[in-house]
Amino acid sequence: MVSDTRLQKKKKTEKAEKNKIFISWSGSCTKEFAVGLKRVLEKTIFPEWEVDCFVSNVDIASGTDWWVTISSELKTCSLGILCISNENLYAP
Repeated sequence: MVSDTRLQKKKKTEKAEKNKIFISWSGSCTKEFAVGLKRVLEKTIFPEWEVDCFVSNVDIASGTDWWVTISSELKTCSLGILCISNENLYAP
């Protein structure tokens, strides 16, 4: 169980904002991992915690200003997760 105080367990009846987690990825391997991690965190590990994970390729609609969306999400997230792999070591 997570003991991080930044995530708060909320009852389903509360109207409070969801706990937001920003998941960052770069490259095809970590992209797949980030999407799977989002699904597992939201549906399996923290279903009762009202967790909402942001993954750019899933949560930014086509035609949306991605820079504005990412900046906004970073400001409102309680926690960030960086997905990195060997593929990222020498990438620009």
